[in-house]
Amino acid sequence: MTATDQPRRFSIGPIECELLSDGGAHYAADMLAANVPVARLREALGGRLDEQGRFLAPYSPLLIRAAGKLILVDSGLGELAQTVGEPAGRLLRSLKSVGVTPADIQIVLLTHCHPDHIGGLTEIRSGERVPVFSTARHYIWQTEWDFWTSEESLGRLPDLLAAPARVQLPPLRAAGLIEPIGSETEVARGVHLLPAPGHTPGHAVVSIRSGNDSALYAGDAVLDQLNFEHPEWYTLFDALPEVMIATRRRLLEMASREGSIFTGFHVGPGRVSRHGPAFHLEPL
Repeated sequence: MTATDQPRRFSIGPIECELLSDGGAHYAADMLAANVPVARLREALGGRLDEQGRFLAPYSPLLIRAAGKLILVDSGLGELAQTVGEPAGRLLRSLKSVGVTPADIQIVLLTHCHPDHIGGLTEIRSGERVPVFSTARHYIWQTEWDFWTSEESLGRLPDLLAAPARVQLPPLRAAGLIEPIGSETEVARGVHLLPAPGHTPGHAVVSIRSGNDSALYAGDAVLDQLNFEHPEWYTLFDALPEVMIATRRRLLEMASREGSIFTGFHVGPGRVSRHGPAFHLEPL
């Protein structure tokens, strides 16, 4: 799948969902799995690799319209895109294309605190760093918030991961907009934030339900199309690899069993089917 500026829409009963493009970023083949030989990864990625041996991963925050509320899941790379030189940081443009301004967003859900998910949370205004979604409640799993606001935790991480958290998270706390939670929470009718640890200590996913219809936005619990066929692959960015693998399998099994629409920050949307120990995503 390539990055696209075209929104992808689906509905769960009266709940309307749009995957918006934040652009994407290039990754070396060996970034996809730490427990697989690079030659095998390159073969599996096939025609998706460019001349430098990199593949383009799309960044797709989710916009939800539910019970009269506008909900945004993850904020994309934001201004960090300019620093790292990637074709990303396009969320605000995508929101504008569907008639939404930052002030319209009432709830922001954060799956986790990696830079491509929180980079668009704040901006410099009149010389001060302030929240972009200045009237929205920002929900995050308590474990995740505690980890990424702890200097003890951040001190063990490479600056690539730690620096964005130091910049992006404190303004939310200063503005009184952050809402750490410790149990499954329904933020609007049919929209729930659920724990899904492993990729990060407090990684979360979003469940959307209405009647017998459902969808699951998996954040980074699934990082690439190849993770459906190889759910046991993990990356150097997975904080708790064994926990992440168990979480991934649980989510894929649930989506397959319930016939849910499955999507995430880098994959989908589609429907999951199980094939022995592996899975398959059939695009919508």
